Amino acid sequence: MEVSEYELEELTAKLEILLIEAKSSCIGFSPKHDNLQLEEVEIWEYTIKWGISQNPALPTNLEEWTNENFITLKISLQQFLPYIRCFQIPDVDIWTKLKHNKKILNKQLCNDLKQYLIVPDQPVKSNVLPPRTVLVQE
Repeated sequence: MEVSEYELEELTAKLEILLIEAKSSCIGFSPKHDNLQLEEVEIWEYTIKWGISQNPALPTNLEEWTNENFITLKISLQQFLPYIRCFQIPDVDIWTKLKHNKKILNKQLCNDLKQYLIVPDQPVKSNVLPPRTVLVQE
């Protein structure tokens, strides 16, 4: 039986979503937790993927998304977004990862992130959460 590259990519994407859903329900993955042992950008990506998996009608191609699609995702994630520590995400990841989904963030946070990228020492109006607790493994 021969599997095309497209079918393999589709299967991989579906398995990834299933694993994210299983992980979130089994171990209580939530950006609300302060002790997640993940980089903040990974937490952002898992949160976005989880939100998309909760809305199977959303297009798989982000280029095809309408404002309504972003609103749907924003509503699904509204209880988690305030707990994403956006200011703990490296600059390059803010630019490459968050910009695609900036429509789900509030306007003030977007403005503050832009300011932070340009002049990081200036105070911002958004709530800046402290870094997550990281367990040191010996």
